[in-house]
This record gives sequence, C-alpha cells and structure tokens, in this order.
Amino acid sequence: MDLSSVILERNVLACLLKDRNAWLSTADLLTAEDFTYPLNSELFGIFNGLHDRKAVLDPVLISEHLAPATLKELDGLGGWGYLQDLRALPIAPANVQLVANELHALTIRRRAKTAGERIAELATQERTLESMLSKSQIEIDSISATEGEGVIRIGADLALNIQQKIETASNVPGLSSGFSKLDMYLQGFQSAELYVLAARKKTGKSVTLLTWARNLALKQNIPILYVSTEHHHKLDQLRLLSMEAEVSFNLLNSGMVKDRPVMMERVTEAVGRIEQAPFHFKYLPSFALDKIKRMARKYIRLEGVRAVFFDLIKMPQGQNQAKEWQELGTLAYGLKELAGEEGVPVVSAVQFNREAGSAQRLQEELDSDYFAGSDRIAQALTVAFALRRPYKDELSGMGFTEEGVRILQVTDNRLGPSGYKGVLQFEASTLNLRELQRLA
Repeated sequence: MDLSSVILERNVLACLLKDRNAWLSTADLLTAEDFTYPLNSELFGIFNGLHDRKAVLDPVLISEHLAPATLKELDGLGGWGYLQDLRALPIAPANVQLVANELHALTIRRRAKTAGERIAELATQERTLESMLSKSQIEIDSISATEGEGVIRIGADLALNIQQKIETASNVPGLSSGFSKLDMYLQGFQSAELYVLAARKKTGKSVTLLTWARNLALKQNIPILYVSTEHHHKLDQLRLLSMEAEVSFNLLNSGMVKDRPVMMERVTEAVGRIEQAPFHFKYLPSFALDKIKRMARKYIRLEGVRAVFFDLIKMPQGQNQAKEWQELGTLAYGLKELAGEEGVPVVSAVQFNREAGSAQRLQEELDSDYFAGSDRIAQALTVAFALRRPYKDELSGMGFTEEGVRILQVTDNRLGPSGYKGVLQFEASTLNLRELQRLA
C-alpha cells in the first residue's frame, strides 16, 4: 500500500468531515478509485452521498451506512474515535483542492503504469500494427479519463422513467418560459437541453433571457442561475425592477421616480419580491468554460438551481490566438455538456452574423445558419430561436403596429417540429416583453 496515498486520502476525508464546501470543491474531481485503502474508499463514497443529500456528517449516520465488514474494521481502529481523529487532523478545508489534486495525480500515475504494462503486452501479442495502435490508443485515453464507467443498459430505468412521467403528467413537463403558446409548442424548457436565442444587436436578446429568468424565479419561485458576460448586477437588477414594477427604467436609473408616489409604491413592493426571489446572478466578463461549469454545479447542488442562463456565447477573453469558430464551438458544447451532466436546461444567446442583416433586408427567414462565429453552436444546441423585428406587411390586418413588436421563431428543434412563430410586444420604457399571438 502506498503510504503517501493513504496520508493524502486521510487529509481529504478530514476536509470533507469539517466543511461541506470542501466536498463541492472536489466532487467533480475525485472518485472512489482515488482511494487505495478500502476503508477510506468506502468512507469517501458515504461522505459523497450524504453531502449530496445535504445531510450533516456525524459518526452515527456514517456508521449506519457502512457495510458490516467495514464497520467491524472501523471498530478495530477505534470506531468513532477513528472518525474523530480524522476530523482532528491539522489541515484546513480551504486546502482541500491542493490535496485532492495531489491524490488524483497519484491515480493518474497508477493508470499510466498499468496502461504502459498493457501496451507492452500488446506490442508482442497483436498480430497487426493497426490493431496494436488502436488498442494502445484506448489504453492511453483511459489514463486521463475521469468519467469511469458511465455506460448503462438503455432500458435499465425505463419503467421508472415512464412511471414518473405518468405520475407528473402535464402538457408542459418542462419549465415554463412565461410565454404560454411557446410553452405548449416546446413543452417548456426541458432538462438536460441547450436552448440558444439569436438576434442582431439591440433587438432584445438580453431582455428576452431576463424575461424568461424572471418568470421562473419571481413568478414560480424556481431557483435559477443567471451568468452575464455583458451587464453588471446593478444594471440588470434595475432592468429586472423596471420589469417587475412596470416603472420606466429611466425613472429608476435617474432616481426621479421619487416624485411619483403611486410608482414608488409599486417599486417598494417589487423590491421586496426581487429580494426574496431565488434569482442568483453573476457578472462574469472574463470567463472560461471550466469556471462557468464549476460555478453552475455549486449552485445546482447547494441552492437547488433548476435552470442556468448564460448571456452570451462569444469569444472568451484571453483566447485571441485561438480560432474563433473553435472557441465558440467548444463553449457551446461545454454548455450542452453542463446541461446533460446536471440535468437542467441551459438557456443562452448569440449574435446573428452580418449576413443575417442582408437576409433581413430581403425579408428572408433566419435560422442557425446565420449564427455568428461557428456552425458548431448549431450542432450543439437542442432548440434555436430567432428574434427579429417584423417584416413589412407581415402583421397587416392583425391590428398590430410594427412599433415595439418583435417576432420570435423556433428555427431548429431536435425535440420536435420547427415552425413556431410568435408576436411579442416590447414595452421599451419598462423593458416588458409579452407574447401576444402565435402566427404559425
């Protein structure tokens, strides 16, 4: 047994016992495989499961989850005293990431040694060079793999899945956007899917995302995480207040709302609702995919966040030497992976490219082919929306004026047909966006 590994294992377990935040810092890095001593491996699995359920780690609860043979081994090491000794180890939970990285590095080295031995065997056993290289590559890939054995039988939990669908039957099984006709068409924002809204500048991308987020957090009390790369929190909190109180953004921003008693009453009530809403906001102008994913996982697990909004898909800062289409594609696929791994919808936005402007002048329909920067965004998403101003005569005979009106279309939909087209009313002064009518 590797003594250095056992020491690191005990230090990690000590941190997990002391502070739940230590678990959040290591949950996506360590697995039971990293623990070479069987008792430590089983304790890690138990700590992991209890933290996931937000339970308090106490000796009684931990002992109840131990296998009889392991419990007997623990008793031989001092029983609860062993757990108390772990808690008493002189290591600060703030250092858990450093210790966890060292422990995982030992795992990688063990994998590398095993892979090297297997490749040496392949070099003498495989009859063809192609077969040897192919199998050797599999061994090499296994060295840095972190997901382990994620393969399941496709029908393993099918009966339970459909039973849950039946027990919670609804025309809108996903999360409601607040646009009832759109919700009926898409069945809401579905878990584990990526939704991308595209528009030209100054058309209302951020307002639309903020409207959907507001509907979830304020109207339905559903916890959400909103990551903005464009607007700091003081700006978006005023925008949100303008929507909620139905008071002009300019009056709020200037403070002159003080001279309007009726409006001030609405503002005061709206402030109270926003303060109580499970609306988690992060301004992140300098972002990286890993940072986004770590933050999202933390709030999904700690605060019960059920939807993530990311405004918007663009070139990460500091990536000027990389090809833009590659970076945008990587970001989009990373958001898709986040949605799938955490089982929440991720809703984002992207700019239309310059060709979209020409297409609009010709009154052509827009789709994901006009996304700026990368075709890979369209490949990663589940549903794509196009937001634009109405074309000439598009609304004739319907009683709408083109002023303040937006057209929202579903242009790509991997969950069903594409074709929804709705009319939205945009109230510029209060930033309110409402669904008026479905055109198609």
